[in-house]
Amino acid sequence: MQNAKPVFVDIESETFNLDPLKIESAISSKTKAIMPIHYAGQPCEMDAINEIAKKHDLYVVEDAAPAVGATYKGKKAGTLGDIAGFSFFPDKNMTTGEGGMIVTNNSEFAEQCQILKKNGASKRYYNTSIGWNFKMPDINAALGISQLKRIESIIERKNSCAKLYDELLSTISEITVPIVKEYNRTTYMLYSILIKDNKLREKIRIGLETQGIETRINFPPMHLQPAYTDKFGDAKGNLPISEDISERILGLPIFINMTQTDQELVVNAIKESMN
Repeated sequence: MQNAKPVFVDIESETFNLDPLKIESAISSKTKAIMPIHYAGQPCEMDAINEIAKKHDLYVVEDAAPAVGATYKGKKAGTLGDIAGFSFFPDKNMTTGEGGMIVTNNSEFAEQCQILKKNGASKRYYNTSIGWNFKMPDINAALGISQLKRIESIIERKNSCAKLYDELLSTISEITVPIVKEYNRTTYMLYSILIKDNKLREKIRIGLETQGIETRINFPPMHLQPAYTDKFGDAKGNLPISEDISERILGLPIFINMTQTDQELVVNAIKESMN
C-alpha cells in the first residue's frame, strides 16, 4: 500500500521462523524495517533480530498475528519490537470475529494509528490525512475482551493437544513434529508436521481428506504469490528452505475442544494413508 518493495528472507528449517543469519545480506540503503512473523505462535529469535535492526538503524515491525500470549525468554510477544500487530481472525486462539490490534510503546506511532483507523481524522471532522475505517465495533470488542480473560487456559489446552500429538506421532520416522525452543512458549495456533517428501505429504493429505479430516498447507511460499511475482518477477529458487518446507509441511486439526479420541483418529488415519 505504501509502494514499498518487500525483500523476502529465508526461514529456519526447525522453527520455520525468519532466519537472523540471512537478514543482513538482504539489507540495503533503502531498507526501512525488519518484519518477523512468529510462525504458528512461536516467537522468532528477537534478540538477534533487534541487534541487527539497531546496527542498521531499522525499525522492527513484529507480526504477532498468531502469538497472543506467547513468550520469548519471559517477554510477551508483541512487546519485542517497535510496533506489533495481532490478528483476531476466527481461526486464531483469540477472536473478535474479525480484525486485530496494534500495540506499541511509541507514542508517535500510537497517535498515527489512531488517526489512520478513523478515516485520517485527528479529531472529529478534522482530517489530517487519508485514512481508512478500521474502527472495531463494540460487539466485536466485547467478544475479544471475554476471550482475553481466558487466553491462558486456551493456550494451555492447545499445548496439551500438541503434547499428545507429539507422543502419538513419535513412532512415525517419516514425520517430524514441531520443534519449540526451550526459552519459548508457543501458542500452537497451528500444529504443522513436516513429512519426508512431497509425494508422501500428498498421500497423507489426500488420505485424510477422503476420511473427512481437513488439513492445511501452512503455508505456500510468500515470495511466490502472484501479488509479488507479477510486480517483482518470478523469484523461484531464491528461498530454498521456504520452498522445500512448503512442499512437505501439513497442518493438522488442533482446537481447544479436541479430545484424545479425535487426535487418535487423526493419527490412525495418517498411518493408514501411509500404507
